[in-house]
Amino acid sequence: MDRASEFKYLGLWFDEKCVWRNRAKQVETKCKKLLSLMRSVSGYEWGADEESLLNIYRALKQSSLYYGCVVYMEKQLRVSWKN
Repeated sequence: MDRASEFKYLGLWFDEKCVWRNRAKQVETKCKKLLSLMRSVSGYEWGADEESLLNIYRALKQSSLYYGCVVYMEKQLRVSWKN
């Protein structure tokens, strides 16, 4: 079996150095798509109201930002606990 520098487990990308670049790129791409979607449904006179946009944000963007944050933040917390 070959050693991999990165692997995906339960939708989270892990790499050797735990720098999470793939995850950051993935979240950035997903957030850009969501912002584009929100812009397209938020016309001033005809678009979704503020509450609907907030619900879209909470349902889609917030969940994608928080998914896996416990794993990704673990390294940061270890570093801050040492100081």
